[in-house]
Amino acid sequence: MNTSNLFISQKKRSLQVFSYLMRHGASSRKEIADSLSVTGATLTKISKELIQANIVFEKGARESGTVGRKELDIDIVDNCCYALGLDIANRYLRVTALNARLELVAMREWHYLLLTPDILEESIAYLKQFIKEYSRERILGLGLLGQGYVYHDKFLSLPIHNIREILESHIDIDIYCMNNIRGLAITHSFLCEDDYSFFMLHYGPGICTVMVQDGIIVSGHHNKAGEIAHTVWNPHSDECCSICGKKGCIESILNFERVAKQADPNHEAIYTDYKLLMKACRKDHNQALDKALVTLANIVNLLLSFSDPQKLLLCGEIFTNPLFFSRFSDLLDGLGNHFPSELISLVENYSEKRWKSAGIVVMNEYFGNTLLL
Repeated sequence: MNTSNLFISQKKRSLQVFSYLMRHGASSRKEIADSLSVTGATLTKISKELIQANIVFEKGARESGTVGRKELDIDIVDNCCYALGLDIANRYLRVTALNARLELVAMREWHYLLLTPDILEESIAYLKQFIKEYSRERILGLGLLGQGYVYHDKFLSLPIHNIREILESHIDIDIYCMNNIRGLAITHSFLCEDDYSFFMLHYGPGICTVMVQDGIIVSGHHNKAGEIAHTVWNPHSDECCSICGKKGCIESILNFERVAKQADPNHEAIYTDYKLLMKACRKDHNQALDKALVTLANIVNLLLSFSDPQKLLLCGEIFTNPLFFSRFSDLLDGLGNHFPSELISLVENYSEKRWKSAGIVVMNEYFGNTLLL
């Protein structure tokens, strides 16, 4: 039986058990039953069905709290299913594969100055080889993440817009498509069970934001709620966005290239990353960057005032610098929105979450939010 169909046919409680094991690793039936608020008899029945389906196995005995009694842990069969990922940014393309334990079993990267059809074809060939080697029946799907603005599954910020369409013409598996900041937000929510409502901000080289409420991305009618980059902030600006075409959108006035040029009029890099930004900002002692952080703090403060998240999560190299993280936190605090600094934090294990995010987007389709049901 196709593994994806097998999981679709599982009952809610079975998926909850699998989701628990995916997040916590080998556990006793009692631990799982207590966490899911079900009886021991119910959990025994569910685990028996999962074992018979070769999705879960009995790992072995360990001492319990009761004298002389041992408990059998159950765990996931790691090759029962896989999730593929394709994460595409302005300067790299990454293919990943996760097993049921959320372990990376394969990863390959391509680095370039410009994404070309040849590079995309190479990555598709690699995906097809993995599918052939690991069996199509065990592949749950492909998470397709792209940097920047995504509209109707078109990656408008990338040189090749119709990547999903190209993939569908070569690979016969389900594809889950979104921009990579949303994929990161899903990954964070999936792995951090306590974080169900948060606002995530990624700064660099452009602006990316996403709102998550009760473990679910706020999408809105046109699937762009919470994405602020192409909202017009300064209608009198002469800066025209190369992506959305609007003058004065947040992306156009705060992107690294514009800030770098304000700091150093001789800055001419085609693509401005964090290192090039810092080099330019030494020319004016970070004045242009500080002005950008002030504007960004005002924008985020406005969003926090009506979205009311539990946390503000920051990501991007600029915030890993304690100087800029503190400055941004202080700016927010000074705006009087009563959002405590202890609720502002960096995304932990950022690199690992980025590597896994495209695959976890797929896993989330099957096992996400099951603990809330």
